Amino acid sequence: MDGPAEREMPAAASRWRMLPLAILSALAAAALSGSCTGYADESEGPGAIITAVLLAGGVALTISLAFLLLAPNLRRANLLTAVCVAAYLAVGFGAWFLFIWPLVVALVITVAGGWLAYDITRTATDSRAGYATKIIVTLAIAFSACIVVIVFWANYDLCIGFFGTSCSGPDELNVVPFALTLGGVPPILGAIATWLTDPIDSDQPSISASAMLVGSVVLCAVIGHGLGIFPYWTGWSISYAAHYFATPGATLIVGGIALAVGLLFATVTSDRRGLWFFAIIGAGAYIAGELSTRGDIFTNPWQIITGLAVVAASGAIAGFTAPRKFDSGAGLSVSAGFISLLGALAGAYLVAGGLLLDDYYHGQVPFSSSPLFFGGVPVAVAAVTAYLAGWVSRRSS
Repeated sequence: MDGPAEREMPAAASRWRMLPLAILSALAAAALSGSCTGYADESEGPGAIITAVLLAGGVALTISLAFLLLAPNLRRANLLTAVCVAAYLAVGFGAWFLFIWPLVVALVITVAGGWLAYDITRTATDSRAGYATKIIVTLAIAFSACIVVIVFWANYDLCIGFFGTSCSGPDELNVVPFALTLGGVPPILGAIATWLTDPIDSDQPSISASAMLVGSVVLCAVIGHGLGIFPYWTGWSISYAAHYFATPGATLIVGGIALAVGLLFATVTSDRRGLWFFAIIGAGAYIAGELSTRGDIFTNPWQIITGLAVVAASGAIAGFTAPRKFDSGAGLSVSAGFISLLGALAGAYLVAGGLLLDDYYHGQVPFSSSPLFFGGVPVAVAAVTAYLAGWVSRRSS
């Protein structure tokens, strides 16, 4: 099996070769955005079309370049471009799904795009993952197209009485959200599909293992925040920190933000073995944070001891993981474990301490009661410290 050095191109060469591919994705986004806006918006004229073209093309180019510069590889560039172009073609036809035949064409483009994308970008190292890769790429194209079509119609004020409009003026399209969605969603889902279908080295976690490692952190975040839903229904305070802030919708937001941060870390990291540290630190942070906030923290010091025990266990587990996954020596394993301990401790404080301070000191910890904070910031801390722990563990190899 080819190693990473044989599969990766030199960064400088690959970046120059990838630039036209990123530009192609941006041009496809700009062309479709301008075409849809020119057809749907009759109120703003050329100004709306120019806005749509520049906004969609600029967003698509920025996301594509950011992903490809962070992880330079010609295979990834080809696959990302294939997903984007196929998605934009599917949107162009799928937007008129009520006429049936455009829907059929969009479905053919989606399936063919997924199959062709894999065949174009296939390497010897991932030849045994053919069907899984085709399915993942096809789903990325399909979801991208569906999201863009939904946003298009949700923002299109079509002047037809059947749709319940007043027809007091010309057809209008809310250009900005449509262009942002069109320019952003296909490259983002394409980047995720590219990461999920990357060839895996023998010492790297498999796709299923990577999904479970990221999913474990997301699950802990959802459960940790969701415990506060029960007081909403019963008045029984299971989790003091989440008591005032948990609702079913907010808990779903927490899970979505945690998943997005976890996938971003897994996508941009060059060594997926760091996901082991990510799972250990992230899960430990949420478990310790919740255990230390059951009831009133100031009248039950044992919950502090319990939370610190979980933090210490996270550091110990990470220390034992380093030599098994990175073949690290004893000194580097201790260092990786200590970094993981600090990450779990900081994450636990953000899960529990920040919310408690916000409650006791009336907003002196800004945004800590937000589900965006609860789902994103502790996971981001876990990602940063996992990267540092992985970097330390690799120094012996």
